[in-house]
Amino acid sequence: MVQDNKKFRISLNMAEYLKLSHYTAPSKKLLLALIYLQHLEQEGWPKVSISADGTKFTYDDKIPKKHFCYAAQLRSLGLAPNSKSSKFLEQPVKELLANNVFFDDLSLTTGRNSYLSWHFGRLAAPLMTDMDTYALMESKDIAHCNSDLDVVLLTQISLRYKMRCPSFSLLTADKRASWKLQSKEPPSAGDKRAFIMKLRRVLQKWANLKSCRLVAELAQTGCAPGITSVNIRISHGETRGSDDQLRKFHPRSTVIDVGPKTTVGF
Repeated sequence: MVQDNKKFRISLNMAEYLKLSHYTAPSKKLLLALIYLQHLEQEGWPKVSISADGTKFTYDDKIPKKHFCYAAQLRSLGLAPNSKSSKFLEQPVKELLANNVFFDDLSLTTGRNSYLSWHFGRLAAPLMTDMDTYALMESKDIAHCNSDLDVVLLTQISLRYKMRCPSFSLLTADKRASWKLQSKEPPSAGDKRAFIMKLRRVLQKWANLKSCRLVAELAQTGCAPGITSVNIRISHGETRGSDDQLRKFHPRSTVIDVGPKTTVGF
C-alpha cells in the first residue's frame, strides 16, 4: 500500500463525467472515495483497447484486482460520519449498479464489520488512464460535498486551479474530454432565483475552502428571459487577469462574485 499523503488524482475525463452525469451526490462521493482507496493500493489503471465500433474492451496488460474496504473507512472519509451502520451505502451502491458504467463488481456485505467490495471495470480504465490533465484532490474534501453542485465545484476547481486563467462551464463538457455526455439543462426561468441562491452559497463555501475568488456568469443569450449557460472563473494569487477582465460579461448576464469569507458582489 502506498504511503498516504491524503491526495489522489482524477483525470479530466472523470471530472467531466462527474460534472454531467445524473448520479446523486452520495453516489459521486462514493465513487471519489473508491478512486482514492484504489490509489492507496498502488495499483495503476490498466491500458484498455476499444474496438472500432466501441462495443468491445480488452485489457492490454494487467487485469485490475478486486478490493474491499470497511464501511468505517468510508464513514471516516465523510460519506456518513454520524452513521453507526452501513445503511448509508445501500442507496449509492444501488444507484451505481442500476446505471453501471464503472464496475465489474460492486457489492456490500453487511454485518458486524460491514464492508464494500469493488472491482473497477473496462469502462473505468479508459476514463482514468489519460492523466495529461488531471485534478489533484485531497481526500478530506470529500466530506464537504453535501450536494451534486459541491462535487462539481470541488472537482473543477481542483482540475483548473493551477491554470493561468482558469474557467469552466457548469453545464457543458470540456472540449478536450473524450467522454461525450449530453449537456445539462439550464434552470428554468421559474427556478432561476432558487438556483442563484444555491449557487451563491456553494460558491462561497468553496471560495473559503480553497482560498480563491469565484466569479460566476449566468448568461442569458436566448430570445427570451432565462439562463442559457453558467460559466465560472477562478482567481487567486497566482492567476492572471485584471479585475475588469474577470468580471467582463454580457450586460444581460447575472454575476455572482465571491471571495474567501466575504461576498464581493452579487
